[in-house]
Amino acid sequence: VKLMLGDKEVAQWLGMDTAPPPNGWEKVDFDDVGWNRKPLSDPDSPWVGLLCLRGRFKVEDPERVKNLRLRVAYRGGVVVYLNGKEIARGHVRKETGRDGLAEDYPEEDFSQERNLGDVVIPPGMLRKGVNVLAVEVHRSAVATSTLKVVERVTAFDGGGADGFGRD
Repeated sequence: VKLMLGDKEVAQWLGMDTAPPPNGWEKVDFDDVGWNRKPLSDPDSPWVGLLCLRGRFKVEDPERVKNLRLRVAYRGGVVVYLNGKEIARGHVRKETGRDGLAEDYPEEDFSQERNLGDVVIPPGMLRKGVNVLAVEVHRSAVATSTLKVVERVTAFDGGGADGFGRD
């Protein structure tokens, strides 16, 4: 995969192609047995163009979960999915594919953290049982920028969190 800025090649990613995630990786029924299961470290690398993260949580009674919100801090851009459906997008154009780059920063501000705050998770999208929150983190196109792993993904329920828990 080559990183291009206009017609100019800026870098070749590790000298090899890396396959994009399989279709449906963000859905509940995706088999993620082969995915890494360990604490996430920050690659802070210009060689990482896309990072796909998944987390599962259980909802015992979706009707009892009220005012569930999500906050995400990142560098580059993000697309957030709940149970396979997009619920939020920050600094990644709709027409950008999975292997596309996030919107540019001004070159002097490439290291600035971006935020996607207080995203309301639609109660009607929660399922009884296992739910999946999936996040795509895209690197921006500024040649000197690096992808910043999602620093904080915080979900909170203003109505009492007894309706959901970790899977």
